[in-house]
Amino acid sequence: MGLVVQALAPRLKIEHGAFVIPAVLTAGSQATAPAQIVARERRLRTLSAALTLAGALSLAYYYRGFLIKRPA
Repeated sequence: MGLVVQALAPRLKIEHGAFVIPAVLTAGSQATAPAQIVARERRLRTLSAALTLAGALSLAYYYRGFLIKRPA
């Protein structure tokens, strides 16, 4: 699910340590404040990371017997 969230995120570019917002997102009749765009991007990236980590830990728990083979 984390990868799905990442794929659906607007994918703002990061240059010189700051988000670069395309003019398409800030222009037009339904212009959104840049702070809202950046906040949404950060929330989606955090959610994506949390879901990906939870999935990896879940798989590790499920396959724990295979991952940690006990010597006979």
